[in-house]
Amino acid sequence: MLAMKAKSAKARESAESKETTDYMATMKTINKALDLDDQYAKKFGLLKKASILQHYRREKDAKLSISKAATIVKEQREADKERTEAIEARWKFKLGLDDGFELPEEAKKKHPKDITDQDLASVELGPGVTLATVRLYIDKTSSYNNNAYNKNVFLD
Repeated sequence: MLAMKAKSAKARESAESKETTDYMATMKTINKALDLDDQYAKKFGLLKKASILQHYRREKDAKLSISKAATIVKEQREADKERTEAIEARWKFKLGLDDGFELPEEAKKKHPKDITDQDLASVELGPGVTLATVRLYIDKTSSYNNNAYNKNVFLD
């Protein structure tokens, strides 16, 4: 039974491209570093503790508790930045975009539905790249879509 599982794992591994396996390994380490549920509970607990300490007029202890929660947020944002870069690299590969492909800053800051053709006019389209491909890239890599329904967005 174990031999069959090992064979099927090897077959899956050989069927996937190197980029896919690298992406999956990267996302696994990033998600492990983020540990969203545990970190959320810690942040929520620290903020609740700060609220209680503030109620009892212990401002210094409350600020210390808030600074601990802010440290957790900072670490999560760094890991989230790595996650975003991995997602962008993955979609560049999937859509056949050059590694040097970059969106204009105003397009990155807007919601994907608010981006117009004028915003994308300064994007250098490579050979065989259409505006629809760029829009799909924006849709898949936008932080508005990737962080939707994330409980940490509200708490942070």
